[in-house]
Amino acid sequence: MRNRKHDGNKSSVVNFGVQGWVTILYCLLMFWLYAGMVNSGSNVTAPAIAEKFGILPGTVLNMNTVAGVVGVIFFIVVGQINRVIGARITSGVCLIVAGLAYLGVGNAVNLAMYTVCMCIVVGGVMSAGYISGGDLVTQWFPKKKGIVMGYTTMGHNLASVAFVPLITLLVGRLGIGNGVIPISVCAIVLGIFGLLLVRNTPQERGLNPDNVSDEVYRTEYFHGHEDPTGGWTTGRPPEQGDCCGARKPGWWPSPPACSKSAPWAWYLKWCCATWSWASPGSRPPLSSAW
Repeated sequence: MRNRKHDGNKSSVVNFGVQGWVTILYCLLMFWLYAGMVNSGSNVTAPAIAEKFGILPGTVLNMNTVAGVVGVIFFIVVGQINRVIGARITSGVCLIVAGLAYLGVGNAVNLAMYTVCMCIVVGGVMSAGYISGGDLVTQWFPKKKGIVMGYTTMGHNLASVAFVPLITLLVGRLGIGNGVIPISVCAIVLGIFGLLLVRNTPQERGLNPDNVSDEVYRTEYFHGHEDPTGGWTTGRPPEQGDCCGARKPGWWPSPPACSKSAPWAWYLKWCCATWSWASPGSRPPLSSAW
C-alpha cells in the first residue's frame, strides 16, 4: 500500500486535519437539521400542529409544500448573498434565523403563522446546508469534494435515525410548543458555532486545500498569485512588450494574453501591437501579426 506520508496526503480520504473535520461536521449537522426540521420531523410535528388547530394533518402538510416552493426563492436570494459575504456568515445567520422561526412553528396561533414560519425555516436551513455548505466543501476540498460530500450528506440518514426519535420524545413529553425549543436552540448554537469557528477557505487558517502538503499544493493546485482569501487567480496582466501588451502609455489598458487558436486573437494582437500616434498608413499589414 502506498505510503500516504510521502505523497503529500493526496490519496488519504480521512486525513483532513482538525479544521477540515470541523468544517465537515459543521456541514453534516446542517444537513441533519435540514432533514429533521423540514422532512423527517414533519411526520411528527404536522399531526401535533393539526391536533392543536383542530384540522386535518394533510392540511398542515400542504402548507409544508408551499414552504418548499418559497424555499426556491430563498435559494436564489441567499445564493447571491453568499457570493458577497461568504459561506461562514451566510450559513451562521441562516441557521440562527431558522432556529428562531422553528420556535414560531411550534407556537403558531393559526395556520397562517405556521406557514410563514415554516417558509423561513425551510429557506433558512436549506440554504445553509446546500448553498453555504456546498460552497465550504468546494473551497476546502476541491479535489476530494466527492468523498467529503458523502460524509456531509450522512446527515440526511442520521436525521431518520436520531432526529425523529428525539422530536417524538420531546413532543410527546413537552407538547409541540415546548418540544421544538431544544431543536431551535441546537440550530441557533450551531449558527453561532459556525460564525466563530468556521472559515470560508483553508487559507484563512493557514492550511492548504484537501490538507495536502505545500509541495503538492504548489505543483497541482496553485495557479497565479497567492490570494490570502483563498481561491485561484489569473496571472499578471501583460506588461508593455508582452503579447498584446503594447499600449499607449498612461491610459490604454493591457488586453488579455492572446492565442493564435482563437479566431480573433491574431487581429487583436495586430491592433494592440500597432497602436501608436502614427497615422494609419504607417501601420504594418494584418499578415505581420502572424
